[in-house]
Amino acid sequence: MKRQKCHQSIVLFPKNEAGDAIFGCGDGIVDNLYKYPYAMMNLADKHLHVFPYKDVDYCWKRLYTDASLINAYPVLKDLCKSEVRSRIPEGVREVLIDDVVKLLDMAVLMAGACGRDNFIQDWYKQLALIPGIGRFVMPPTFPDTQLKRPLMAKSAETSTYNAVDPLPLGDSPVRLQGLQENWPTHLCKKWHNPGYFMLISLGGRRLVPIELGRSYAAQSFSQSIMPLRKFFSQYLLNSEAETIAYLAQHDLFSQLPDLESDIQIPSYCPSGLNLDLHPLARSMRCLPLKKIWIGPAGTISPLHTDSYHNILCQVVGAKYVRLYPPSETEKLYPRITANDGIDMSNTSTIDPEIVEMNIEEETDGGFPLFSSAQYIETILEEGESLYIPAGWWHYIRSLSVSISVSFWWK
Repeated sequence: MKRQKCHQSIVLFPKNEAGDAIFGCGDGIVDNLYKYPYAMMNLADKHLHVFPYKDVDYCWKRLYTDASLINAYPVLKDLCKSEVRSRIPEGVREVLIDDVVKLLDMAVLMAGACGRDNFIQDWYKQLALIPGIGRFVMPPTFPDTQLKRPLMAKSAETSTYNAVDPLPLGDSPVRLQGLQENWPTHLCKKWHNPGYFMLISLGGRRLVPIELGRSYAAQSFSQSIMPLRKFFSQYLLNSEAETIAYLAQHDLFSQLPDLESDIQIPSYCPSGLNLDLHPLARSMRCLPLKKIWIGPAGTISPLHTDSYHNILCQVVGAKYVRLYPPSETEKLYPRITANDGIDMSNTSTIDPEIVEMNIEEETDGGFPLFSSAQYIETILEEGESLYIPAGWWHYIRSLSVSISVSFWWK
C-alpha cells in the first residue's frame, strides 16, 4: 500500500471577521494578531493566569488559540514540504516538530481549542505523515512491579454481575465481568505495549497534564505539562523514579482519536449528561464523559466522592478500591473550602495511608468516627469493571502499572 504524503499546502483559518469573539480583547487586536502573533499569545497567556480559569473571558482563549496556530503555521507548512524538510538538519527538524506540537497542544490544553478543533486535528494528521515521526524506542512491555495486596477479611466485597445481564443501576456498587471482552484493546492487548502510545502520539511528543506527588490532596502535590514520552520514560517505566506521577482523569481520547477506537462505551451508560449543569460537556463530541488514568504502582486517588455515576474499567494492571456509602459521610470528615477558594468538600480530610490501615488507635485522635464507618472493597483485576453510584465515597490505589478508563454520567 502506497504511503500518503504530507500535503504541500496547509490551510490556515480565514482572517477573523466582525462579530468574532476575539474582538472582545480590544481595538486593533486582529491586526496585531497577524503582525505580532507571539506577543499576542503571551498577552493572552497572562490573562489566562490572572483569574480562576472559569472566569476568564472567552475572547482571551480565542486569542491564545489563534495566535498559537498562526505561530505554528509557517513552520508546519515547511515541514510538510519534503523538498524543504530534506534540507533541514535532523536535529533542527526534531526541534521544529516539537515546537509545532507544543503550540498546538497548548492551544488545546490551555484554551480548549476555541472552535479551531478541526484545523488542529487536520494539522496533526499532516504531521503524522512525516516519515518516521512516530518512532521512539520503548520497552515492549510495562514493568511487572506488583505491590502487596491488602487483606480484605473485615469487609464484604462488591456484588458481581456478568456484563451480558441487565445491570440494576441502583444505590450500590457492582463489579462487572466481561464488559471489555469485545474491546479492540482487550483483544489485541495494544495498551500493554508502551510503543503503541508513542506511535499514535507523534513519537510521544503530544503534551499531557501530569499530577506529581502521592495524591492531589497531599501538600507536596503539583502539576506539570510534559510530552507523553517524558512521562513514560522518567516515571511510568522507571522503577527508580523518586516522584510518583499520574496521568489522571484526562480526556486523552479527544487528543488521540486512535485511542477512542480501542474502547467501546458501555451500553449501561445513558446517552448524555445534564448539559446545563456541565457546560464543558457541550463541546464534547460524544457523551458520556470519558477519562483515562495511567500511572505506576502506588498511585492514589484519595478518599472522595463525585456527583457523577461512574463505570471504572481496568484495562491494564490491578487496583484496590474501597467504597463508603453516602450515609457514612459524617464519619469521613469532608474537607472545607481552602483559602484559595478551591472547593475540596468532596474529598476526605483523612490521610490516604490511614484509610487502608483503618486502625482504631491511629484514627481516634483526630477522626474518632472513622473506624466505625461501614465500607465495601474489592480488587479490580485487569479486564474487570466497576459501577460506582454517584455520591459514593471511594479510595483507589494501583497495585501495579495501571491503565483505567472512566465513563461518567449524570
